[in-house]
Amino acid sequence: HGGAQIQRLPFAVGPVSDAVIAAAIRGTDLPVVALDSAALAPYEALYADPVGVDPAGASTTVRRALRFQLDEGRLSSDKRNASDTVPDVRYMIPLGDDVFAFGVFSAGVITQASRNHRAHFLRTNSAITGVEITDSGAVAARLVRVADPVLSEKERDRVIGSWKSADIGLTVTIDREGDGLTLVLPGGARHRLRMESSTRFLLPSIGPGFALRVVLDGDQAVAVEFVPPGQPAIRLQRV
Repeated sequence: HGGAQIQRLPFAVGPVSDAVIAAAIRGTDLPVVALDSAALAPYEALYADPVGVDPAGASTTVRRALRFQLDEGRLSSDKRNASDTVPDVRYMIPLGDDVFAFGVFSAGVITQASRNHRAHFLRTNSAITGVEITDSGAVAARLVRVADPVLSEKERDRVIGSWKSADIGLTVTIDREGDGLTLVLPGGARHRLRMESSTRFLLPSIGPGFALRVVLDGDQAVAVEFVPPGQPAIRLQRV
């Protein structure tokens, strides 16, 4: 019937416990705990290799970094390598006591949950200050929480304005929003640009892996490129 939803339930002869049914619906028998967006928000941040991080927490020369962000009410992280163009989004499945398993959701159901690959967030005086990534019990990485990079006024001003693609006629606007930037699409939808560097921004509200790249000639922005994951970039010139 239209609009009907299919739930994954165990089939067995004899009585089935509530715990077994719950495990089948969520796709794992790991001891998953329920955390809402408010409970997940404190984990949302950029974490980086402690090499190249000054005592104030500002990133200088970051060698390795991982960002955890809220995505449709779930904590996620893109684990792709720097050279990859296709995102490798993993959702963090809460197990309690600041420990999460890396997993995959599909239509709201856990379809993959790693027993061995986990993130344990570290606290100092109750504040989350780092994360330890383990694989089969061994520490694979220990990252510290760092401040997001901040655009200078010059870097911000050079991209503010309207941009148009000669190929498909798409026109977008980049506006100031607080101390950052927002991409405004035709129809008025606004998407906050999350800074990776002064010339590359992520668009998590559009979807994992979507990015905006600034093309420079010297220190002047001559174009921006909308980069869908795994697809050719769409270049837009200043209007």
